[in-house]
Amino acid sequence: MANLTMFDTITVSQFPVGADAYGAYVDGNWATWAAVKARFPRARILTIAVTAAGDAEALDVESGDATPSQAPAWVKRQQARGIHRPVIYTSASNLNAVVHALQFAGIARSQVRLWSAHYGCGKHICGPGSCGYIGPDGHTVPACDGTQWTDQSMGRNLDESVLLGNFFDIPAPPKPPVEATMPGIWKQILSVTPEPTGWTVVGIGEDGDLWTTTKTGASWSKPVRIDTVEIRP
Repeated sequence: MANLTMFDTITVSQFPVGADAYGAYVDGNWATWAAVKARFPRARILTIAVTAAGDAEALDVESGDATPSQAPAWVKRQQARGIHRPVIYTSASNLNAVVHALQFAGIARSQVRLWSAHYGCGKHICGPGSCGYIGPDGHTVPACDGTQWTDQSMGRNLDESVLLGNFFDIPAPPKPPVEATMPGIWKQILSVTPEPTGWTVVGIGEDGDLWTTTKTGASWSKPVRIDTVEIRP
């Protein structure tokens, strides 16, 4: 999966057309979300809060904006709002402090997206296998989901980031187990096979025999005892 290119700036006129994504600020002195949305109504836009009081997909953790200690509560609030893996933006030198604050609050690395700022090393996504940046604590920064690698893209007042190709992916919500609403008592489910109109389930009943039932729409058929079963992958 190819990486993505995202631009952000407080000067909306500096944005080029045709980017994979754009960053837009929802609060602070230079809120740009409305202007970016108006200019690129169909584009993928990452909303960014510069204060921990703001609600957005990303939080800007740097001097003058949010602090590492404020990140955990902000992440939990965004999760409660339904944001999948809220984004934390911070400098490479601050990454480990942010990750430690999150972990101390019980937030795993996998629950957030890390968006670093690291200039002077060319286009890259921070991590042990790329820049290998060692933070002030003496430890290498973790693998990030994206990195802002320049603030002068195209010779403009324009930040450019490279993001993992799945940066904006949202997994489908898990489906409830098919067997949760099945009639009868089952010792073991042997197969759950999707059909054009529902599901066919084969399993071992309470009596030790093989049984099958089919779900069509919202209704299950009466379980029927069978002699043999072919398990389909």
